[in-house]
Amino acid sequence: MRNVLAVVLVVLSFAHADDDCTRWEIQPEQWHLLSPNSSESEGRSGLLLTEMWGRMYGVGYINDESEINPIYHEICNSEYKVHLATKYYPDEMLKHLSQLQLFEDGVYSCDEESLDFVFLECVNNTDPEWELVGAGLYFLDDETEEIEKGREGLLLVHFADQREEAEEGSWLSGTVCDDRFTDHAADLSCQYLGYESAEEWGSGRQYVPASILEEYKIQTLVDDINCGESDTNITECEARVLEGHDCSSSENLWLKCASNSDEPEWKFDAVQLYAYNEGHISTGPEGLLFVGLEDMNHPEDRIGGTVCDDDFNDHAADLFCQSIGYKYAEAWGSSPENAHYFPAEVYESWNHRIVLDDVQCDEWTTHISECEARILEHDCSKSENIWLKCSNKDDEEGTEEEG
Repeated sequence: MRNVLAVVLVVLSFAHADDDCTRWEIQPEQWHLLSPNSSESEGRSGLLLTEMWGRMYGVGYINDESEINPIYHEICNSEYKVHLATKYYPDEMLKHLSQLQLFEDGVYSCDEESLDFVFLECVNNTDPEWELVGAGLYFLDDETEEIEKGREGLLLVHFADQREEAEEGSWLSGTVCDDRFTDHAADLSCQYLGYESAEEWGSGRQYVPASILEEYKIQTLVDDINCGESDTNITECEARVLEGHDCSSSENLWLKCASNSDEPEWKFDAVQLYAYNEGHISTGPEGLLFVGLEDMNHPEDRIGGTVCDDDFNDHAADLFCQSIGYKYAEAWGSSPENAHYFPAEVYESWNHRIVLDDVQCDEWTTHISECEARILEHDCSKSENIWLKCSNKDDEEGTEEEG
C-alpha cells in the first residue's frame, strides 16, 4: 500500500477508553486513506487505516464524532466529515480488518469489535489563504521613466496563497485604501518596511500613473486598517483584506518614511554586463554583471561592483536582463565562465568589489529594485561573481543555469 499520509499522534480530547480496552505501547505514526474505487491509498476520502506489526487496522467508528479530532484534521489539512465505512465497503472486506479505537490519550484495542469503521472525507478548501509577504513604496522616476522603489511613494502590498495545494504564482499585488488610516498605522507601515517612522502620509498624490496601475491590473486589496494603541506591528492591526472595499483610486495611500539616521539608503543606479576581449572592455548582452548603487540621501555618493551568486535564481537573472532592455536571461552562472568574461588579473586591476550578496527575488517581483539583498556585506570570493547572457529571442526556451 502506497504511504501518502504521515501524522504524529497527538493527545486527543473527544472520548474516553473503557475498562475493556488496552492502550498500545507503540502508537501509530502513519495513516492511510483507502479509496473505495482503488486498492491504493489515494485521493481525499477513504477508509482510515494504519499498518502495525504486519497487520492492517481500521479506526472504529464512535457514535459521537461531533468533537473535533486533531488527527482527522491533520490528515486532511482541512475540514472533514466522518461517515460509516459500511456505506462504501462490503462487509466481506471489513471483517478481515482488525479494529482500533482513538481515545483522549492514544490508540487502544478493545475487546468488543464491530464492522463500524471510520470513512474519512476531507473537504477541499478552495478558498485562498492570503498572507502578507511583502510591501513597498513605488514611484515613477522621471529620468529613467521606470517604476522605482524607495522610502516615499504609493504603498503596494503583496499577498501569497499559503495553502499547500496552491499553484505556483498564486499571489496578488495591490493598493491600500486610506479609510480609518491613522498616524500610528503609518508609523507601523514604515517600520514594516524597515524605517523608523512615517514623516508624511496621505492619498491623492499620483506617484504611479493610473494607466500603469490599469495595465498591471493593480486594484485595492486592503481597506479599513484599524491599528490599536497596543499594536506594535502592522500585521496585528485589524483590516478588511481582500474582502471588498468602497474606495476609489484617489484614496490609494502614499507614505513618506523617515530615513534611518545618516545611514546610506542605496538604490539601483545602473546595471551593465562587461566583457574583456583583446585588451578592450565592452558592454553587451552577455558578460560579468556589474551594478551601480546611489545613496538616495546623498545622490552624489555612488558605488559600483559585482554580484555574488548566493541565493541567485532564474527570476533574478531575468529581472537583471530586463533592467537593461532584454526579455530574459538565456543563461547565467559564476565560476569558471566568469573568468572567461573577465580574467582575474583584469578584475583585480579594476579594483571593484562585490556590492550585492544574497539577492532574493520573490515570484511577485517585476523589477530588480523590488528584490531583497545584502548591500556591501558578503561572504563571497570573486569566483562567485555572477555572469549573465541576456536575450530577446522569441523562441524562449527558459533560463539555463551554468557554472
